[in-house]
Amino acid sequence: MNESGGGEGTGTRPGGIASAAVTALTTWAFAQLRLHRVELCHAVANRVAAGAGYPAEGILRESYRYGDGRRYDEHPHARLATDG
Repeated sequence: MNESGGGEGTGTRPGGIASAAVTALTTWAFAQLRLHRVELCHAVANRVAAGAGYPAEGILRESYRYGDGRRYDEHPHARLATDG
């Protein structure tokens, strides 16, 4: 399993620089690493995954504790190499 993390603010807009970076990294991961599935998990308010073409797969309730010590819900997303 490969993991990468980033600290985007909650106001990040779909189609912005962060979404373009995730799209480029995903394309590279499928082509160069020959991964079948790439997962992305983020705070509910973050919209980068949608902008990068990752469908939502549910809600992970209070699954991650951020720097403020509180637990937050997160959205898991994934793309498959066969998604096109």
